[in-house]
Amino acid sequence: MDGNSYLKQINSIDGELKRINKHTKDLKAQKSRAMVGLHQYMVNHDLAQVGTGKNVITLKKCESQLPNRPKKATKPKAQKKAEAINLFKEIGIPNPESFYHEFEKTQKPRENSEEYSNKKVKRGGNAGKKNDGFDPSLGF
Repeated sequence: MDGNSYLKQINSIDGELKRINKHTKDLKAQKSRAMVGLHQYMVNHDLAQVGTGKNVITLKKCESQLPNRPKKATKPKAQKKAEAINLFKEIGIPNPESFYHEFEKTQKPRENSEEYSNKKVKRGGNAGKKNDGFDPSLGF
């Protein structure tokens, strides 16, 4: 293949991805409308769930997928820090503020570390799985 063939293939794939994304967006909007209707039906008929077996939808699940639902407010960082320090004091950790700072350091990635920079972060359903057949729990 020459460069123009690759370019044509890439552009074709990009176009197809755009079509798929538009279709996905339309399907999500349709699902959202159906969820609103199902939620109204369940509330009006005082139902806790609809369906049986694997095809069950509960009122709680239905409410969680409604559009424009109120979002849970996250705690401010200062409040999280104060609560953590109070917890460390209750547990009896000496010098809880310095312990908190050490704890914070463990939560942040070490970018200068060679081990961290060589790792690739995987996301999604296959996170942590390797394709080379090596199972870390078995060691081979």
